[in-house]
Order: sequence, then C-alpha cells, then structure tokens
Amino acid sequence: MPNCSVCSNPLASYHFGAIVCRACAIFFRRFVFRKKEKVYCNCFLKRDKLCRSCRMKKCLAAGMKKSEIQGPRDNICQKYEILNIEHPIQLRTLDRISEISQNYSNLENSRTTVFQKPTKNRKLDVLEFTVEVMTDIRRPFFTKNEIRDIFEPFWNYRYFNVNRPLVEMKFGDVQNMALFGILLWDPGYTNLSETLAETCHTMRKIIFRELNSFLDNSGTFFYTLEALNLIERAEQKCREEIHLCGIHNIEFDQERKNMILWDK
Repeated sequence: MPNCSVCSNPLASYHFGAIVCRACAIFFRRFVFRKKEKVYCNCFLKRDKLCRSCRMKKCLAAGMKKSEIQGPRDNICQKYEILNIEHPIQLRTLDRISEISQNYSNLENSRTTVFQKPTKNRKLDVLEFTVEVMTDIRRPFFTKNEIRDIFEPFWNYRYFNVNRPLVEMKFGDVQNMALFGILLWDPGYTNLSETLAETCHTMRKIIFRELNSFLDNSGTFFYTLEALNLIERAEQKCREEIHLCGIHNIEFDQERKNMILWDK
C-alpha cells in the first residue's frame, strides 16, 4: 500500500486526484469549504507539524484538485439533533472468522472422540510381555546423546524463535482463526485455476477486513500478521530437519514427509 503523498502515512488511497491518507483528505475538503481569503504560515509556532497553510500547499503539490470535491459532507460547528433509532444499525460482524472458529471447534470435538486416550485405570496382563519377546532387540544406530547433538539446534530454534514468540503474543480465538484462514486461502499455491485463485484472494480480503475491524488499531493488526512470518520460518526449518533425517538414514513418516515437502 503506498504512503500518503502529504504526511507519509502508510494507510493511503486515492482522494481528490492524489494518493493521500484519510486525514489529509478530510483536511483538504474542510479547507476548501471554509473559503478563507488568506491563511498565513505559522510553522514557527508549531515546530512538530506543518501549519494549515503549508499543509494545503503540499496537498496541491501532490496533485489534489478542488474540482473533484463533490460537496460539503460534514459542516464544522453545526449542531446535530440526536434521534432515537428504533432499530439501531448493527456493527460489522465477524461472519467468516466466526464460521472458521466454529468449524475448528467441531473438528477438535471430533478428534477427541475418535482418538480418545485409554483410561488410566486400564489393567494390563504383564505375563504377556515375556522375556522371549525382547531377545531380538539390538542397540540403536544412534545413542541419545548423538541424536541430541544432531537435532538440538533445530529444537532450540523452534522453541526460541517460533514457539515462545507465538505464546508471548497471547492471541485470542479470533486472531488464531483469522491466521488459520489466511494460511488456508493462500493464492500462491501451485496448480490453482484462475477461478480458485480469485476465490482465495476474495476470502483473504474478507478475513483481513474482519480482523482489522475487530482489532483496536492498525499497529495491532500488523503485529498479528507478523505471526505468519514466524510460521513460515518454522516450516523452512522443518524442511531442513527432514532433509537431515535423509542424510543420516533416519526413518520418517512418509505421509507426513510428503505433506511437508509438497511443492506449494
């Protein structure tokens, strides 16, 4: 997203002939409709920001045109009468993120039911585990210390650079489900048709809009999206770990291996 041509705000779009932020667009419209004959520069009184005169000059230099202003929308100092609305307007809902959250909750319940852990009180017949069963056990190819020396750098990286930062972010259900949805609707996957890629773009825009409306400010919004970079780095380290298993002839679940190494 381009920066504002007047104040360099990162949240800018097209207003009155130039790429500016919403604040500068409102200032430009109000300045035009005030219709003051002369406004003098007083920057020497406000060293931390531009005065109205200099700001207006920057707006005009950026390409903003008075002719593109349709009409006054918000008259300054005008008193408004408060009306009691019988059916108030509803705030923007989080339909898509809520749907993802509900479906994920159903998945968790199904997973708990299908893969139920055995009860702790289950009794085992120890006589079934006779000494003869253990006669063919051989010493493993790698000792515990050798395995630790090989994989400990990956484990440390995942903990200190991925797991712990994600936990410290303390995301709620809405943020987590939004991230899951963004990862799922990725238009960058290979072998996607144009229609499906466009659907992915549309779904991502909806999730971005709902997440932005849920959070307090843009800083929190971009802070949440930073988690995507952490997840991407974790995926790359996981790929390296699988390749390392192949170098040392360490068996790895083939189905999981294909899923991680799948060319996206």
